[in-house]
Parts: sequence; structure tokens; C-alpha cells
Amino acid sequence: MVKDSYIDRHGNSLYKMRIEFPWKYKGLYELWRIDPSGSTLEVAWDYADYPDNIDPLAYEYYTFYR
Repeated sequence: MVKDSYIDRHGNSLYKMRIEFPWKYKGLYELWRIDPSGSTLEVAWDYADYPDNIDPLAYEYYTFYR
């Protein structure tokens, strides 16, 4: 579920997502960044709160390429 969205000064689309699970976990807080061409999706996530930024060293992180 999208909780907030905005576009940064580089033209990347950012989305704050809340992913709910039907089992014991309370869900994930994810920050998605999609580049202006739409070819790269980067995701940082945490169980406690939304990540402040997309940082592969600071949070759980993964990338998808189209």
C-alpha cells in the first residue's frame, strides 16, 4: 500500500510503501526509488519505520532492473 510519494530533484520517483503480512510479522516499511527512465527499482526496507533514504549500507536493500 502506498503511504506517500514524491519526486526528487533528479527526477526519481520515491514511494513509501507499507507491506502487510498475514502471518506473525507485523509487516515491512519500504522506500522505493524508480529512476526517470523506469528501468531501475531500488528498495530499502526495515521492520521498525521507513528508511530515510536508499542506502545499500544502512538498511536491507535490493535492486530490480528492467
